[in-house]
Amino acid sequence: MILDMVLTRDDKFLITSDRDEKIRVSCYPNSYNIRSFCLGNLDFVSCLALLQGSGSQSILVSGGGDGFVRFWNPDSGEQITSKMIDDSTERTKEQNQKEDSLCCPIVSCLACCHKHSVVCVVIERCKTIHLYHTNQNEVTTLPSLETNVPSWSAVFDPEGRLWCVQPHPGEPVVVFEPKGDSPNLTYAKLSSVFSPVVSSASDWNFLKGCVNKERKLETLRKKEFDNITEYLVRKEDRIEKKKNKNKELGNGHTTMDDSALAQGAESEAKRPKLELTS
Repeated sequence: MILDMVLTRDDKFLITSDRDEKIRVSCYPNSYNIRSFCLGNLDFVSCLALLQGSGSQSILVSGGGDGFVRFWNPDSGEQITSKMIDDSTERTKEQNQKEDSLCCPIVSCLACCHKHSVVCVVIERCKTIHLYHTNQNEVTTLPSLETNVPSWSAVFDPEGRLWCVQPHPGEPVVVFEPKGDSPNLTYAKLSSVFSPVVSSASDWNFLKGCVNKERKLETLRKKEFDNITEYLVRKEDRIEKKKNKNKELGNGHTTMDDSALAQGAESEAKRPKLELTS
């Protein structure tokens, strides 16, 4: 099951991710020719993004259900580095959701800023937006951002501003502007009146139809069934029932033998005895 795909800038390679923890880099348009595999994910890969690196080399960014953001060399398939997502941030719990389903953060959206080499990571049901700065083979963590409600999606504009869409009637669009220089960037929230575009995009009537239509990425986790334990329990029950049945049959045979002996002795006693006289 393919969950996301991205095409390189030169249109030479098509990169896809799936539910089986694999990322495949295929030639385009002849996608049956595979260039490389990016292996090492521990769960499904839900998001892909390409960040322009030094020179013509791009960095592939991936995220999914294992709680990591991974950075790859798409040409060789080698992992450059990985960042574990901070799980201390509180995530909202949906109705009828089990406690153990909140085990690992799930990446629902990735966005790349080519101007400042920044990667934005949106987590499903989480109000915290994580930011990372890349410099060749080094990735540093930037101060995270907080929103009123968990964001639906995020994207950078050409000026490096971060636009976030969220299910909030009073503030459906939030814009953050970068401050400082790389790699010590910080982002500050802008007022909705700084641009007419933000004012027009903040019309809730365009977005209210998307409420409760979000992707349920949690359902992509593979279910593990412990068939061995269940089999052993059933086997022990069968053995115990067989033992009890044999025991009951054994007790019944003993009672029948004793009764037969008693009846034989009684019949022998009643039988007339013949006396021999000389």
